[in-house]
This record gives sequence, C-alpha cells and structure tokens, in this order.
Amino acid sequence: MSVTSSITPKRVKTLDYLRGIMAACVMLYHFSIWTAGTLDVGTFLAKVGIYGVSIFYILSGLTLFLVYQSSFRGSWEEINSFAIKRIFRIFPLLWLSSLLTIALKYYQHKPLPTLWTLWLNITGLYGFISPGACISVGAWSIGNELVFYALFPFILWLLQKNRNGFYIFWVITCLMSCYISFYQLDTHILLAKQWGIYINPLNQLFFFVGGIAIGTFDQKSLDVFRYQSGRRIFVIVVLAFILYPVEGNQIQIVAGWERIVFSTLSFVVCTSFYATRGKYIILPLEELLSFLGETSYSIYLLHPLVFFGLKEVSMKYLSTREHFIISLLLTLCASYISYQLLEKPVVRLGKSLLSLR
Repeated sequence: MSVTSSITPKRVKTLDYLRGIMAACVMLYHFSIWTAGTLDVGTFLAKVGIYGVSIFYILSGLTLFLVYQSSFRGSWEEINSFAIKRIFRIFPLLWLSSLLTIALKYYQHKPLPTLWTLWLNITGLYGFISPGACISVGAWSIGNELVFYALFPFILWLLQKNRNGFYIFWVITCLMSCYISFYQLDTHILLAKQWGIYINPLNQLFFFVGGIAIGTFDQKSLDVFRYQSGRRIFVIVVLAFILYPVEGNQIQIVAGWERIVFSTLSFVVCTSFYATRGKYIILPLEELLSFLGETSYSIYLLHPLVFFGLKEVSMKYLSTREHFIISLLLTLCASYISYQLLEKPVVRLGKSLLSLR
C-alpha cells in the first residue's frame, strides 16, 4: 500500500484519486472474500484486489519522484530528512493498527505475536527480514514500502547521475520479478501456500522503480496518453482487466505470462492518470475521490479491523449483507477520523521537528 499520498506537496491530485479507488477496491475485495468465500479469479474484483496493491507501489514511486526530483542532491541531511518524514507518515498508523490487531486477537483467544514479531513490527524491519511477519492484515505491503523507501535515495541519485544506469536497474528489477514469477511460483500450487514467495520485496520492486520511470517520461511520450487518447486507453485497460480470461486460483494472475500482462496494464493505468490528470473522471465524483485519496492509508489498514471487530460484537444480529454494508460505512468513518486526528497531526509534527533543526 502506497502511503506517499495526499499529504505530500507538489502532488498530482488525480494520482490521489487513483490511490483512493484502489484502496476502496482492495477493501471491497477483502469484504467479499470474507463474507462469500474465495472469488472467481476471472472477476474484475479478484484481479484488482491483487493488482490494486501493485498500483499503490507504482504511485508511490511516481509521487516520491515528483516531490524530490528537483530538490534532492544526495546529501546525508536530505536523506535524514526524507527518513524522518517517512517515519512520521507511516509508523503511527501502523503501530495503532498493530496494537488494535493484538487486542482483537486477545479478545478472540487467538495466539498473540511473539516478542520477536512484535519487535519487527515496531521497527518496521519485518519487510527486510521476514515480510510475512506483519501483525496487521495487509501490512506486508507496508513492509515492502519501507524497503523501497530505504532504496529510494540511491535510486534517485542513480537517476540523476546516470539515466541509462537507472533504466538498466529497472530492467534488472523486472528480470528479478520474472524469475520469481516463472521459476519460483508454481501455478499448480495455491497462492496461499506460496505467499511468502509472492510478497518478497524483490518480486515487487519493479513496480516502485517503474513508477519513478513514469515520472521521467518527456512531454512527447505523455502526449500519447492525453485527452481523448487517454480516455480510450483507460477504457481499454479496464476492459482488459475485466475480460482477460483467467481460471483457477489467484496464483494464475501473479505467475507466468499473466504476471506480465496484468503488470503492464497496471503501469498503463497509472501513466494514463498521470498524463491526463484524470480528464476522464466524472466531475461529480471528484469530492468522493478526493476523500478516498486522502483516507486511503487508513482505509487500507483499518478495514480488516472494522470488519472482524464488528463480526465479533454483532455476529448474532446482522445478516451477511448487513455486516458488509455496515463494515463499509464504519471503515469510511473510522478512516476519516484517523486521517484528521492521527495522520495529519503527526505529519505536521514531523515537519515541525525538521524545521527546528
């Protein structure tokens, strides 16, 4: 999950819109499988439930590049400032969601995380050491983001010093993912049994680096995606996500040639949004999309807690449909509160501390 999001300066608002749409899709995907069981992998929601996170990574790389491209010089002071901003942006909500997850497990009489797992989540090192050791549901992607953030200053320095070297590095990350997709992931084995392989940061890094690459595209390249062409491209990509034939388990869309197909579609969606500034977005939806974009990080981390917490207290009183709808509404409310009372204040605090140095 990308958490560069709407609190950063120099942002492109429509990238926030896309981030919010993906957060909502991941939430709906999870609610669907938690209420109705495993979705048919051929459905749009099943595909976007997986690749919504991939799009988060692309948006994260693109947004960070747009923010830091003109000011970053590679000094230790700049790297330290970047690290502090990322810490204040990511960790408070990650800690809160982890604490609430532990409390829910305690209430459910489920095994609690070990001290080692707790330490990995407090420090954020689980992404570097054991990506599957996250406490919060879905927080594996946050661990991956932390790995990408650690690499970002080096990647940006490489881009500034040797653009061809940067593109070679991107190709290397693509080849690493292809190796994992074709040779380590087995399409005859359920994705759940290979989850640790799939969530390896080396299998996801090319999305983040590719997002940075999108930011380097010149105006002539972006013009291909503009205006009417952008609208047509967006529609074609959505239709491809819906209609591309896939059968079986989720492993079928994250391994082999399907990995290449859906990854390419994810890059095209992000490039289209970036180039057109969302000109094809229906204007009456702008306020809703802005809300989803601002609260996307909270939506992503809090929706499992809301769903399972509500299930514990209302299992006997709500139908499956009522549980789904109420969980949806409560998640949006909780995410708004979290954004206003936690995310925004701690980001301001981080900026204030940096200004005092």
